Amino acid sequence: MLPMNELSNRQQDALNRVEANAALQPLFFRKLSGLQWFDELEKRGFFSPDRNPQPTEPDQEGYFSIPGWPVLDYLKKTAPELQLPGNEEFVDKFLIVIRSVSYKAIEDGTTNHRTWWFFAQILQFIPVEKLSLEDISIIRYWLADRFDRMLVWTEIGETLLPRLLADESDHAKVLAVAILSELTLLVWQPKRWGSEDEQEPGFNVDDYHAKEVFTVHARSAGEKLEADGVDVFKGRLVEVFEGTNMGQYSTIWRPAIEDHDQNRGGDETPSILISAFRDSLVGYVDRRAAAASEYIEDLISSDVVVFQRVAIFVVRSFS
Repeated sequence: MLPMNELSNRQQDALNRVEANAALQPLFFRKLSGLQWFDELEKRGFFSPDRNPQPTEPDQEGYFSIPGWPVLDYLKKTAPELQLPGNEEFVDKFLIVIRSVSYKAIEDGTTNHRTWWFFAQILQFIPVEKLSLEDISIIRYWLADRFDRMLVWTEIGETLLPRLLADESDHAKVLAVAILSELTLLVWQPKRWGSEDEQEPGFNVDDYHAKEVFTVHARSAGEKLEADGVDVFKGRLVEVFEGTNMGQYSTIWRPAIEDHDQNRGGDETPSILISAFRDSLVGYVDRRAAAASEYIEDLISSDVVVFQRVAIFVVRSFS
């Protein structure tokens, strides 16, 4: 019997054919699974950062094609095996691939959002204790992709964030705060209506998808991360108010702190942040009422009217 990581002659021959004919790779890697293949694929350079395909510009100027990287189908399909006992060494090997490919792209200023999306899907099978804040900085690069951000953003928001929030370890909480900070990162763009000189905030993804994720997970962020989680949404609102005059007129565009039809722009970034701030504060108070009381008092004495209003709303909710 061959050792786990050693391939048979027949398997080696199959790799030889695939290596010699790139046209065979998409189908081959879609069907391939099992960690026993990993070391030989690595040895042959299939995971080399240089093989991460780059966007190409066809004949029509301004349009780009984003090629897929066939071997990623194998990594994604095999990733669940990382959670099985005895496969710990492969966790590190998968992380090396993700990190080396990403760092090479960062160094060269290149990108491939399809690669980042596969990596984001693989992360859900990486043990939390193996992830680092350095990995979160890599995710920031993925989320800044100039061709597509939605696939990675929603994958991180719908799988990695709740996974971290469900983990009670201090390390997971630190990572969750960092992830939440990346998901709420503001991107400033010229206003769609009004003066072209004015800027308005947005997320790295459309407001619809952002609202979906924050509606589901903001309260949990307050419960599990407490003040650190609430502070993420509060800090982003501070950025909005410093970059616009919206803080002065919050009673006009957000007359109700609760979700209500009278709120204008309820599906836009500032209003989404207020709802997430409100929900996270509710979660914090519900989990640690005594500890949250000082936080509430600071909000009520704040110079920012909307912070006062949110605090009063939350207090009344528990009365």
